[in-house]
Amino acid sequence: MDRENSDGEYDLPTYNAARVVTVTGNLQARSHMDMHEAMNFLTGPMRGRLQVSGHSSTQWADAKRNAGVKFTPITDTLATWQVPLRCPDPAKYGDRHTYDLAPNVAVSAFHRGNYAASPVVQVNGPLVGGFTITHPGGLYTALGDLGAGGWVRVDFATGRLRLNGNDRSDLVTRADLFKVLPGNNASVKISKGTGYVEVIDTYM
Repeated sequence: MDRENSDGEYDLPTYNAARVVTVTGNLQARSHMDMHEAMNFLTGPMRGRLQVSGHSSTQWADAKRNAGVKFTPITDTLATWQVPLRCPDPAKYGDRHTYDLAPNVAVSAFHRGNYAASPVVQVNGPLVGGFTITHPGGLYTALGDLGAGGWVRVDFATGRLRLNGNDRSDLVTRADLFKVLPGNNASVKISKGTGYVEVIDTYM
C-alpha cells in the first residue's frame, strides 16, 4: 500500500498463498481397456502427499486435485495427462529431527529448511503437578498429573495440547508460542518428565 503524499509504501505483513502445482505425464497401457481404467482412476477424487526427490533434499506437501483432469489419448494404448493440484498449506517439508528432553536440561533444536518451522514437544509421564516448557518465545505451562505410560503432545503451530491423543487444551494456563528459525538453534527444556522436541525441515 502506497504512502499518501510520501515516498515508498507501508511495510505491511505479507502472507503466502496456497501452493498450486500442475503434474503432467504420459500413460502407456497394456490394452485399450487398461487405458480407460487408468483414465477413470486419474479423473476421480485425488488427494494425498506430493513428494519430490532427486534434486537436493526430498521434500513433500499435502495436496488435492484443484480442477478437472486433462486426459488426451494419442493411440489406443498411449495418452498424456495433466492434473492441477492445490496445497492449502504452502510450505514444503523434509526430514524430521528429534531432540531428547530431560528435566531442566536445555537442548538446541535446529532444522535445515529456509522457513520458520513450528515444533512439536512431547512430554512423557510419570509426573505430578503439571509441567512447563521453556523456549525462545517464553513459557508453555499445563496442569495435571501423568501416570507411567501417559504422554502429552504440544503443537506449537496452534498451541493445542493433546493428552494421550485427546484434546485437553483446557489444562493449559500459559501458551506462549515459538518457531525454530532457519539457520538458528532454539533452546528448549521441560521442567518435569522426559520427552522430545520434534522439528521438520520447512521450506517456502
